[in-house]
Amino acid sequence: MGKVVKWVGIAFGTAVALGIGVTIGWFSKPDAIEDPVSDLPDPENDGFDFKLIDEFTNAVDKKFLEQETEHLSTKIRWATSQGDYEMADYIINKWKDQLDDAWSLDYQIVHSYPEEENCYARLVGGAKEFTLRKKEDAEELQNDDQVLMFYNAWAPSTEAPISTSKLVYGHYCNEDNVNWLLDQDSDIFDGAVVICKYGGGAGRPDKGKNVKPHGAAAVLIFSDPYDASDPSDKDFPEGPGIPEDTVQRGSAKYKRGDPTSPGYPSIDGAYFDDLEDLLNYTRTQVESPHIWAPLPSQPIAWGDAKYLLSQLEGGPVNSEWISETALDTLENFGGSLKDNQMFELQIAVKYERKKSQDVIGIIEGSEYPDEYVLIGNHRDTWVKGAIDAGAGMTTIFEISRLFKELEIRPKRTVVFCSWGSEEHGLMGSIEFTEEFLAVLKERAILYVNADVSFKGNEYFYSSASQQMHELVFELTDYIKDHNDESMTVTERWAEKTEATGRPTIGNPGLGSDYAPFHQFAGVPIVDVGFNQKTRKVSQYSTYHTGYDNLEYLHMIDPGFSAAKKVTEIAGAILIRAACSDYFPVDPSPMADYVDSLDEKLPEVGSEVSTEQQNLIKRASASFKNQLRAAKQIYDDSDSMDKKRSFMRLLNYSKYLTDQNCCHPIQHDLQNVVVSSRQEGGPATYPGISNYFGLGDKEEIQRQVGILITRLNAAADYLNLKPFSVRANEL
Repeated sequence: MGKVVKWVGIAFGTAVALGIGVTIGWFSKPDAIEDPVSDLPDPENDGFDFKLIDEFTNAVDKKFLEQETEHLSTKIRWATSQGDYEMADYIINKWKDQLDDAWSLDYQIVHSYPEEENCYARLVGGAKEFTLRKKEDAEELQNDDQVLMFYNAWAPSTEAPISTSKLVYGHYCNEDNVNWLLDQDSDIFDGAVVICKYGGGAGRPDKGKNVKPHGAAAVLIFSDPYDASDPSDKDFPEGPGIPEDTVQRGSAKYKRGDPTSPGYPSIDGAYFDDLEDLLNYTRTQVESPHIWAPLPSQPIAWGDAKYLLSQLEGGPVNSEWISETALDTLENFGGSLKDNQMFELQIAVKYERKKSQDVIGIIEGSEYPDEYVLIGNHRDTWVKGAIDAGAGMTTIFEISRLFKELEIRPKRTVVFCSWGSEEHGLMGSIEFTEEFLAVLKERAILYVNADVSFKGNEYFYSSASQQMHELVFELTDYIKDHNDESMTVTERWAEKTEATGRPTIGNPGLGSDYAPFHQFAGVPIVDVGFNQKTRKVSQYSTYHTGYDNLEYLHMIDPGFSAAKKVTEIAGAILIRAACSDYFPVDPSPMADYVDSLDEKLPEVGSEVSTEQQNLIKRASASFKNQLRAAKQIYDDSDSMDKKRSFMRLLNYSKYLTDQNCCHPIQHDLQNVVVSSRQEGGPATYPGISNYFGLGDKEEIQRQVGILITRLNAAADYLNLKPFSVRANEL
């Protein structure tokens, strides 16, 4: 273990020496929090030797990344499939060898699957019957009974077979598109099956949500090459474009986690809500909020959508819609079909409570074993998933391999996580955070997420909790670009995103397993990835299709250069956080974010009075003052107060969570500042915004009280003198 002593156990002067704690009281509101100076890392500052980062990044091996990707790509591993269970066993054995220990945490979670034999979509009554595809045309996918038909998880069944002449084209089926069609015919959606395409600001379950209030019976969703490919693309396998025989699968659920056990893990002895009650709510609930897609929803190949559009009668679509499609058959918005044809649709869904596994591996920390740094990604896919989730899995496998090979014994405990059932609505990670919420709030200081680690090979990007921005930039300032060593990763990132100064690190949303840590537990997170800008589309074209395979991966990242670089960065972030006493924390991004929310408060109008808005802004000013004060102590102190202020700057977001914020259905949205706004309200604090969007005036008042209480709680936590902040305001 000589390397460990050399790299990780270096003393760093007199930092963390025992001393008398300095208490602080009230600090007047700062005019602004100054931006941090962006210097190269100074090893003398906190005792961390960057030689460990150098050795790690140099040791990341493209050969191992490719070998693991090839292995993963042989397995069809949709959630709870045999391939999923076999992969869990593979990871347990790998991590038992590489780490201190590894095991499986099993949950009994309700999943939804298609009953293929009872599902159909077809045009009948014309010169020929036209039956829509259930799977991609590729022989290996057609003939493999482990490949499930096209479906959206958690989209409900049709209550009875649908037979209608009313097939309507709704474009993106967002609110603007729906309103345009209603202007053409106020009854256009009544009893209709609506053809929607992905994109346009309306998510997968939003398509049905927007048309159900107007009488629609079901929706069909396709991936238009206009949105999913670049105009210069040839279709895969000749090029990177989306083929005509496939479509994006996905989850159509709002209520993430197991919907039958909200707030609690689905383990033996748990109480479960009745699934039939939830289904009845879905059938009868017309307006928001919804649990999952409020209408039956069937994804269809764009080649099939092209034919359906050619059969529509009715009035002409507008010129904007024509300009926003690659399908040359779009002319009419429908309402009737040519030649008196009928469209028949049946969607049959089965619900099964099945074992879902989270695989956990640990390396115990040598100095701070009760401070946890976690890294994770999900294991399940829709078919083979070489990129989603294979790219992230290979990143994490390479990091765990090198922890063993380089004999890295971190100061903090490192927890490696392989989540189950992410594709069905973040279920594995949410069940984990529900079960271990108290432990995570006490001990977890960072979660690093590597899901679709690379969907292009041009530049790195990240989203992160606000206090983690400076950690990300420290490493991307230090590590060189994968194509030009005269540039840093940050410089390439800024160039590709046309940033003036540093590139933007976004506030994490709901798209992957970081969400429950960031929005529910309050644990700081960093999400990593690689992207491209040469093609028009930001997402790779075979996302969630049967063609997300090794051949496609080689097309978008030949030579595994992006795979190597994102692994270097993810591993460097993990090592920096786990192997040093301190690492960069900066309160400025959170202060700026709070300012932006305060600025939008007036948009709620009289629903939040001027007096209430002033109280909110007073609480937010107090919170920002304490962020600044804690950072000042951290920068200036060489006593125990340095450690105390450091931990507060890491953990304050845990005090911004409240179980009564911020949505009536989506119970994982609990951070009063950074949780996602889901109901179309103003871009202000999420609880106020969501209930404003839902029109719930009484609940808005409660959200104001919750917000003020949690801002005050976080401010008091940041202060080294307990229970004093609000008292000093009075």
